[in-house]
Amino acid sequence: MTYYGGTAILYRKCFANNIKSIDSHDSRVTGILVTIIGPLVVLNVYMPTNYGDSESLESYIDCLSKLHAIMVDVDAVHVIIAGDFNCSYGSRFFGEFACFATDHGLMLTDLDRLHNVFTYISDDGTKMSWVDYVLSTGAVDKLVDSVSVLDDVIVSDHKPLSLSIRCRPTCTLSSSGCTADAPTQSDTTCLPVWQSCDDATCLAYTQYVHSLLQRVRIPPDLLLADSIPCDFSLYVIDQYYVDTVSCVKAAVSDVIPKRKCTNSSFNIPGWNTYVKEKHEFAREAYTAWAQAGKPKFGTLFDNMNRNRAIFKLALRYCRNHIEEMKADACAESLLNKDVRKFWDSVYKISNAKASAHVNSIGGVTGSVDVTNMWKDYFEKLYNSKQNSEFRTRFI
Repeated sequence: MTYYGGTAILYRKCFANNIKSIDSHDSRVTGILVTIIGPLVVLNVYMPTNYGDSESLESYIDCLSKLHAIMVDVDAVHVIIAGDFNCSYGSRFFGEFACFATDHGLMLTDLDRLHNVFTYISDDGTKMSWVDYVLSTGAVDKLVDSVSVLDDVIVSDHKPLSLSIRCRPTCTLSSSGCTADAPTQSDTTCLPVWQSCDDATCLAYTQYVHSLLQRVRIPPDLLLADSIPCDFSLYVIDQYYVDTVSCVKAAVSDVIPKRKCTNSSFNIPGWNTYVKEKHEFAREAYTAWAQAGKPKFGTLFDNMNRNRAIFKLALRYCRNHIEEMKADACAESLLNKDVRKFWDSVYKISNAKASAHVNSIGGVTGSVDVTNMWKDYFEKLYNSKQNSEFRTRFI
């Protein structure tokens, strides 16, 4: 008998530095945070099956609550949730599924575009249903180019669901070895130290930025034409934005002093106190067992298993008490009168909870209203009628 199951997300290696894995603490949910678009949260799910009892319904609702927790905890603007939701239209779980989508402002991307299709077929071919869906935020839903079920692909009892989105990922450009991009799991990155800049450095930075910006082509079509196709406008604006930001990043990288910063998600709070010694014992026991030919029984085998179990127990304890370990580290540095280490710890903890994306600006709340506010602002700023003299000089 062949078993199928599990969730995974595959992406191109060239985007690895702009993708961060999301720890869902549930084997039914796999997630990534994509920073080159959005930021965008992509979740692949395998929801519990309906067995007709109350326990399966509770499991389904619990899994939906975990999806809600991820959306709240992760700092992102847009969301895509796709996978096997195990609920066909009119089934017992579909009401919970629809309520979840409505409560979170998610669009039923495939249901709104496809009709009379099925994504599941039983092995004997007697049962067919539509249980695989794609949920997305409104902004992402508007960018969907096509949705289809790949009937000609046979990999399991489910048929693949294909989704195509019109987007233009922006790759980070750099003119030197150090960049100011966000580090990955164990990267060493160079961060600008603005407080170390003197007047001469600031002047050099200003002049360098000006010289780079002079090479950026400002699209005159946006100022000359009264009506331009929407797709063309988006492409031109995106390109102009990418070119401008690349100039600023290049100037920062080449002129501003930098410091190396290593950020690793493999650093476990409390490792030195609770885990390090047990890890060393586990390694020694494993090495002795391996050198003896990896016997399946005996003293070396029992010693290896025991030490490995102790190590994993200590590691699990630290991972389950991360916040407590961080607080203990701050308290220890304060008791040792290590003021610098104490404030460094406080700075890291507070920054980890900070959000880089706000949903309320200038008294306006919501992505749509905020977008319209900036639209009105820049329309007034670049309005050719109010600045006809400068428009003539520019053109």
